[in-house]
Amino acid sequence: MANFSALITPTINFAIFAGIVVYVARKPIRDFFENRSKSIQEAVERVDVKFKAAAAKLGDAEKRISGLEADKQKLRKDADKELQIFEQEYKAEIERKLLRMGKDAEENLQSEKHTKLSEVKRDLLDSLVLQTKEEIRKNDTYRTKITKKMLELIK
Repeated sequence: MANFSALITPTINFAIFAGIVVYVARKPIRDFFENRSKSIQEAVERVDVKFKAAAAKLGDAEKRISGLEADKQKLRKDADKELQIFEQEYKAEIERKLLRMGKDAEENLQSEKHTKLSEVKRDLLDSLVLQTKEEIRKNDTYRTKITKKMLELIK
């Protein structure tokens, strides 16, 4: 029993001390837990707002992604149309160039033909004149007649 009575005094002192501590610290502890509860609640609300914003962004992103497929199809159609138009215009341009080249070739051929014909005529005329000169030199009768004709023309 002596041991038991030795424990009673420290136990009573501890109970008084604990009671004073709880009494004095009750308001700060209560304020701490209330503030902690409020801060946790605010954090949960912020997370909830951010979650809703993220969900909205995800929805927008999904809509844009689904819209991208439609845009991709539209771009592909537009590109195909532009390619067809380009091919048609290119073919038409090639045909115009071929016609122009054909005309140019025909004109060049006609020009060359005309030039060669003129050269042949000139060569033939030169040859004829040369032969005539030779005949006139060889024949005195022709020389006399031509001299008379020339004098008549001069007068």
